[in-house]
Amino acid sequence: MGADATTEPTESLHGLRPALTSFVGRAGAVDAVAGLLGKYRLVTVTGPGGMGKTRLADEVARQVAERFADGVWGVELATIAEPGSVPAAAATVLGLRQAPGMSVMEALGAHLARQQLLLILDNCEHVLEAAAQFCATVLLSADDVRILATSREPLGLPGEARYRLPPLALPERGSPGDAVASEAVALFVDRARQLDPHFTLDDESSAVVARLVARLDGLPLAIELAAAAGQRPARRGRPAAIA
Repeated sequence: MGADATTEPTESLHGLRPALTSFVGRAGAVDAVAGLLGKYRLVTVTGPGGMGKTRLADEVARQVAERFADGVWGVELATIAEPGSVPAAAATVLGLRQAPGMSVMEALGAHLARQQLLLILDNCEHVLEAAAQFCATVLLSADDVRILATSREPLGLPGEARYRLPPLALPERGSPGDAVASEAVALFVDRARQLDPHFTLDDESSAVVARLVARLDGLPLAIELAAAAGQRPARRGRPAAIA
């Protein structure tokens, strides 16, 4: 997956945040998760905070959207304070109103039973048990619904396929000249160029950036923050933060 902006089939995507930055690297991860969704009805992408789970899930959604006649629907759980609000969050995204005499979960089950779609449950870790219960109920009541969840730990359900998202690939030691070919350095350069289109790497700065992303363990969020900090202010071609 290159650094070009992604073309989105917006008519098939619902509740996903627009991609404001290019998606860099992780082509193998996108293909792996997309492949798992072809085999399993529940796939959970796990990893620590800042690893890029949400962005990966969004990119997978854009790649697989055409598989689902009723589209892809993203449910953000990060702002959910009460575990019992998980079904309501999904119902809101899907535009459902609670029918008289039915619980929110019952209304969801009745609606989703007639749908062929992908649900993305993002940031499940703080409502893990409730999210797991929600997924179990949906998967039992809606045969043509698949779920892609992101969480710091698995949901722990039978039939759940798990994908542990690794850090971005780092430059090989002793090869600073090839550093830009690594995912971690490519992300740094891409984000630095957002703030300074003239930003370039030479042999010296390539070695410095390679050491920096290695110290950051290839963590995408940390690399993005370092690139932004390095451009306020920066000497052209060499971020101030790593000078």
